[in-house]
Amino acid sequence: MRKIFAMFVSSLDAGVNLRELVGLLVFVLAAGITLMALFTFINLVLPGAVQKTSQRLEKNLGRAFLLGLVNTLFLGAVVVLCAWLAQRLVRVAAAVLIFIGGAIALCYACFILVGLASQVKILGERLGGGKSALST
Repeated sequence: MRKIFAMFVSSLDAGVNLRELVGLLVFVLAAGITLMALFTFINLVLPGAVQKTSQRLEKNLGRAFLLGLVNTLFLGAVVVLCAWLAQRLVRVAAAVLIFIGGAIALCYACFILVGLASQVKILGERLGGGKSALST
């Protein structure tokens, strides 16, 4: 404990502002609480999708990871291509391309959130022995 306190005091001497450290700590805590609430909300609102995805993840974890990686790279390239083309076109066509790219990114983000909620559910069941209030 003394070493941690000494490191903290030495970081204050090095010019690090205490307000920045407190702000960073509050941000990290708020982000963690927000993510826990988001995954719990997704699990409560979409239990069927989370359960189905959890079963697929338990069967073929490596295959699911590679499929997600390929989809992320492909759809990321499509969104970047839409944004790049939108910069070179007239206003109406640019707006359409930005809308298409944004819709693709939003839909894929929703799928990613369901997958992450499934991973959180699996991890919670393994760590807690299936005694979670969210496990079905």
